[in-house]
Amino acid sequence: MIFSGIQAAAAAIGENGCYFFSLGKAVGFEGDMLEEYRAAVASEALSATCFVNDAAKILAQLTGSRWDVVKAGPGHPLPLTYCPRPGEREILRFERPDPEGGDPLAHFVLGDGQGRCLWDPWGESETVRVGIIVSKRILRRL
Repeated sequence: MIFSGIQAAAAAIGENGCYFFSLGKAVGFEGDMLEEYRAAVASEALSATCFVNDAAKILAQLTGSRWDVVKAGPGHPLPLTYCPRPGEREILRFERPDPEGGDPLAHFVLGDGQGRCLWDPWGESETVRVGIIVSKRILRRL
């Protein structure tokens, strides 16, 4: 039944789904992301709280093609200054200090290939507005 657990799923997607939504936007997916969320959780590519465990598996689910996802930034295989080559797409991870203390607040958006936000799942998030890019995800169709 489609309505089984829908509020919990919608809450997880709304609270933590920025990377998941950015993956869909990056490949032009226009289907039902709630159904894709359920399929990705079932395949363990995504946790029930919307943590992306396997971005390449989610991209394959959305497109039917194989993908490689490479991280860029400190401690990752590519430098943060990496600019996507033709055919590659970038997802940016912004961070800003939590005004209430604790861990920094993070947010993923689709990048424009030049390190700028092209599309933000929130519309205009505070984390993108005042934060900094700390890493990138480079999406490559195989």
